[in-house]
Amino acid sequence: MRSEISQITSDASLSLSTREYFQARLRQRLYDLVIKEFKSSGRTRAHLAKKLGKRPEQITRWLSGPGNLTLDTLSDLLLGLSGAELAMTLEHPADQPQQPPRFPEALLRAQGRARGARVYQAAFAVEAAYAKKSAPTTVAVLVTATLASSQLAFAAVL
Repeated sequence: MRSEISQITSDASLSLSTREYFQARLRQRLYDLVIKEFKSSGRTRAHLAKKLGKRPEQITRWLSGPGNLTLDTLSDLLLGLSGAELAMTLEHPADQPQQPPRFPEALLRAQGRARGARVYQAAFAVEAAYAKKSAPTTVAVLVTATLASSQLAFAAVL
């Protein structure tokens, strides 16, 4: 993430990988928010589908993983689940104290900046595991499971 931060603060154009990193991070944060609300609401997918006038398989697609949801869809999901409305604030990563690279950034560099949602999902899964201070074996299994369907392979020293 350090290289991404340095690009943000410079006058140079933002690279595609930097933009993709922050786009994926936002999608993951929004998805996590919706899933947290879904779990705390106690509602079922069928109930949500009926409330929103959607087919159950559409609700399943929306809740199955981070995607590029429209703002209207995000609003519908939150209102349908609990009557919630998204409150927004801005963060400026360049203004945050710089820390040594954490494992997810090393993961993104190690895999050669391969693009694809699975790689970014793995990075965020690892970040979450490290934040919870999970054992390295748990983290390695989590990454392997997340990346298995995309057939990406990489080596990382934990």
